[in-house]
Amino acid sequence: SDYAANLAPEELILRWISYHLRKAKCSRTATNFTTDISDSEIYAVLMGQLAPKIVNQNEVNDIIFEPDLLERAEKVIQIAHRMVPGKSLFVTPDEIVK
Repeated sequence: SDYAANLAPEELILRWISYHLRKAKCSRTATNFTTDISDSEIYAVLMGQLAPKIVNQNEVNDIIFEPDLLERAEKVIQIAHRMVPGKSLFVTPDEIVK
């Protein structure tokens, strides 16, 4: 049987995220949707990897080097709005950090 067919949807998404992080030459991996994403770094790298015409490397670095985690999450949300204009997002900066 197909190995991927036996994985939970969450596990498939985490593997997909980690694949794109490796392609971006990021040392991080995604193993969960709590502590691994709470600092917004994975989101920033993933957005830069998937939408380089919308998110440039300077913006990714700006998020990664921002010391305030809530400010990082707010910047990620701003970029997400650019990536999907006119669409509602179902996550807030507070939820990312928590």
